[in-house]
Amino acid sequence: MSNWISVKERLPDTDGKNTHEYDVLCYVPPREGCRQSGYYLGKLLGVPADDGSGNFWKVKTEASDWTLWGWSYFEHPVVTHWMPLPEPPEEAFKMWEQEQSD
Repeated sequence: MSNWISVKERLPDTDGKNTHEYDVLCYVPPREGCRQSGYYLGKLLGVPADDGSGNFWKVKTEASDWTLWGWSYFEHPVVTHWMPLPEPPEEAFKMWEQEQSD
């Protein structure tokens, strides 16, 4: 059974802030003219268009409904599916707690 959820079925929750609380795994399928297909950590959080004056390359970028880490935004990401992230391993948190108390 797949845990992927189609964006046509429903969209993930969002708080409209750039925190990692609402991160999900996103899938951008291959399509003509897109070199960045694949899996991304991201969220439903808008990225404004840039007229080129605000980025290093002076290239216009499109707006997007999704923020994807690792995406260049020179191309518009077309997310078709997403899934919630799994809970982190409990033993990793216990190790971190132990390190903090030492």
